[in-house]
Amino acid sequence: VEIKYNGSDAEIINPFAFEGVTVEKTGADVVVSSTSTSEITYQLTGTTTTGSIKVYSDTKFKLNMNNVSITNDNGAAINIQTGKKCTVNLTGTSTLVDAASYSTVSGEDQKGCFFSEGQIIFTGTGTLNVTGNYKHGICSDDYIDIQGGNVNVVKAANDGVRVNDYFLMTDGSLTTAATGDGIDGDEGYIQIDGGSMNITVSTADTKGIKCDSVIIVNGGDVTLTVPAAQGKGFKTKQTMTVNGGTITANMTGDVAIVSNDPSYCTAIKTDVDFVQTNGTINITHSGAGGRGISADGNVNLKGGNLSVTVTGGNGTYTNTSGVTDNYAPTCVSADGNVNVTGGNITVNVKANSAKGFKSDKNTTVSGGTITGTLTGSSVVINYDPSHCTLIKCDGNYTQNGGTINATHSGVGGKGISVDGIATFNAGNVTITTSGSAATYTASSGTDTYSPICISVDGNLYLLGGTFNVKSTGAGGKCIKSDQQITMGKI
Repeated sequence: VEIKYNGSDAEIINPFAFEGVTVEKTGADVVVSSTSTSEITYQLTGTTTTGSIKVYSDTKFKLNMNNVSITNDNGAAINIQTGKKCTVNLTGTSTLVDAASYSTVSGEDQKGCFFSEGQIIFTGTGTLNVTGNYKHGICSDDYIDIQGGNVNVVKAANDGVRVNDYFLMTDGSLTTAATGDGIDGDEGYIQIDGGSMNITVSTADTKGIKCDSVIIVNGGDVTLTVPAAQGKGFKTKQTMTVNGGTITANMTGDVAIVSNDPSYCTAIKTDVDFVQTNGTINITHSGAGGRGISADGNVNLKGGNLSVTVTGGNGTYTNTSGVTDNYAPTCVSADGNVNVTGGNITVNVKANSAKGFKSDKNTTVSGGTITGTLTGSSVVINYDPSHCTLIKCDGNYTQNGGTINATHSGVGGKGISVDGIATFNAGNVTITTSGSAATYTASSGTDTYSPICISVDGNLYLLGGTFNVKSTGAGGKCIKSDQQITMGKI
């Protein structure tokens, strides 16, 4: 079926008029109703500034978009009112623009410029430019699968791409610049196997790629630009796993204090675990209190390449207990455990009080290589210094292998700092601190802090491995434990 738009009119060639396909028009507003059991292809060409296409179909169908330009002045440009699959083949450059307000039909949704009740699959080699003035750019109440073509959401009043079931990308390219989220998977999952993405989110507290289920990256190139305060690059309520591909996150958004609690601008935020088995992740963050990777559960680094640079400032706020607290940038943070079993990891920590790795529970290093360059200095909050540290562990630290190479030039800087017990069974540790010591006003009077390569509040067990630690600054220490130090086999 051929539909050629021409200004305020449309020319229709329908060879299936007696086979269950009805095509009606009012000006350039075209309505298709199909009861055919065949997979009909609708060829869209031409230009209209007052038109649209609405599809009712009992079976799956195809849309061939060949250099078509559709602007609707009272609704969605493409409105698919069927739960059947729509395969969109892109040829040349096509454009869709919707109205800022919609005239709706009772019982029917129109949630975006390109809306479908069913699945949308993009194929081809052409380009589609979408402007969503009303709500979303592209929206499916089912799933969206990008297998080819160049899809650009130039503008969206809400989300660039919105799905109900899941979002899958295997090839092609996707660019979004939305007022809301870049891709919102709602309760479904998001899987990226190939192709390229370039997503920008600039509104406070919005997300580049988000869903309530899991996020899996197996391949492709994803570039995220997040200048928004509280903004997130990736955000999932479950686990995110990176098995391949390349992720580049350019973060500049600041922290925001909401109800006496900091809400951070974060490149990757998960409510459960973060896992990397392969692939490459490059994160740069210059925002105040910026986070690279933050998991409410565990962070498991098993392979691949990870590089995180934080340069933003630190600051203070009044917490929910009415006490002055501190926020500072962190490269990798876990409310649970941090486990490093492989991979090449580089952290550049150029902010005061900032951390390379921060775990609220235990940290285990069994493989891989961690390289750290730190220049941040300590900051005193409530008579207590908060140190710039490569690895900060609130629980116990265990090293069974792997390699750590770090240099720290900040005042009072720490290499490995453990609140609990530290046990070194194997591996290589090279840490050099060159910053100086400083005095500060403590609750009991004047006190001092100084750089330390390895600092442990509990017992320290040096049972195996190779250590090259050097502290050249005033008051510097190579190894310090508040309790017992055991060297060699127990």
